[in-house]
Amino acid sequence: MKKQIFIATISYTLLGVLQPLSNLILLPVYTSNFTIQEYATFSILNNLSSFFTILSGLSIIHAIMAFYTSYKGDAKVLNKYIANVLSFTLYFSAPILLLSFIFGNAIFKVIFKSPINFYPAGLLCVFYGLITNVSTGYLFFLKYEKKSNIYAVISAALFIINTFLQYYFINILKTGVNGAWSARCITAILSVVIVFCFHFRYLSFRLNFKKYILPSLRFSIPLIPASFLGWITTYGDRFIIERFVNLRSLGIYSILLTLSSLIEMIYLALGAALQPFIFDFYLEKNLKKTALLYGIFITITVCFGSGLLLLGSNLDLLIKKEVYLEATPYLSVMIIGYFFASISYLFNLQVIYIQKSKYFVYQSMLILPINIMCNIILIPVLDIWGAVLATVITKIVMSLSSIYYAEKYFSVKPGWKFLSPVLFFIVLALFFLTICLMGYITFKIASIIQFIIVLTGVSALNYSKIQTILSLVLKKYRQV
Repeated sequence: MKKQIFIATISYTLLGVLQPLSNLILLPVYTSNFTIQEYATFSILNNLSSFFTILSGLSIIHAIMAFYTSYKGDAKVLNKYIANVLSFTLYFSAPILLLSFIFGNAIFKVIFKSPINFYPAGLLCVFYGLITNVSTGYLFFLKYEKKSNIYAVISAALFIINTFLQYYFINILKTGVNGAWSARCITAILSVVIVFCFHFRYLSFRLNFKKYILPSLRFSIPLIPASFLGWITTYGDRFIIERFVNLRSLGIYSILLTLSSLIEMIYLALGAALQPFIFDFYLEKNLKKTALLYGIFITITVCFGSGLLLLGSNLDLLIKKEVYLEATPYLSVMIIGYFFASISYLFNLQVIYIQKSKYFVYQSMLILPINIMCNIILIPVLDIWGAVLATVITKIVMSLSSIYYAEKYFSVKPGWKFLSPVLFFIVLALFFLTICLMGYITFKIASIIQFIIVLTGVSALNYSKIQTILSLVLKKYRQV
């Protein structure tokens, strides 16, 4: 079991980060071809695209996680269920795209102060957000079916296509933001074609609403208000910066988020890989194994965050335009915020397991006013620092609410020791940030020192877990 967990964790984590990783790989391309204002526009459209991802198919793909166990006993029924869910996603997205085409330009003039055009980049971002759920849903299915070979082929193919096309459109054709979104949409279309080719024999134009769609919608629709509120909480600060400050500050903040959100990319991919095994241990009420997986999750996240801080402090190796390098001082504090978000994600798995999806609505109703109030008060006064502090405060409150609800209603309580690496990093990062801002040391030197200390400290705190993982690696090596 440990060997299976280890191999699956590494495989699905690496594969799960491929698509978002293209944003980091293409960062030198973006920054060398886009002005800071164009990068801000590209980024805010990316945020807007995720809004339409929530609308896509009424978020029905999230029901796959809940209903997979109900259908997995009959392979034919399960495959028909997946086909119905993916087809419904496309059907429901069509009228939304049409309405966006008609009213999108007028809506853009209302929500944006800056001259951001809806045609064509805005329309392309809507289209991308709507249809990308098809491949996402199918990858959910492949992961639960443990079909790692197909999962790897599709993930790798989409990563290569997306990265190449964006590079070609931006760097070779010089088509700017419009070209970037054109490339993404071509990739999304190809992803739908690939998925339907793999699942072709189960597809049908007629959907079985009563058996497959309606039960799934009963699960997914209650999640939508929470998702919308979560979207506002996550992305609202970008729109407030655009409205109350300017596109230049938004561009710098977007670079900061591109880097720091890699933490989210890691913990979401890691959590997705570990989730089936964590749920098995919830069912067994196995506190020891649950705590072990929680510890692996937090340890990998913290180590990655420390490495990310090292990368961000040496951003001049990737980016030549100095305006983009102004994001460096904010990075350590933003990473701390994402660590609290990872803690919230971990405890929310417990909420998902007991199928209390309405909790996410309550949590969002708590978090949203706090986030908006902090952003509106802090951003006009502190500019980027205001947005950073508002984000951290919001994520701290979010993690505390997740912990409270999980501890109150969930029977499996794995303890608190697994959180020690996060506390260790926070103390260290704030110390080095202080002495850097005071001018005693540069951010580059500080990032190297903290990286060494974090790896050493985390290794000491998780010595037994590291031994377990190393033994699995050695055992696998001897078998080869």
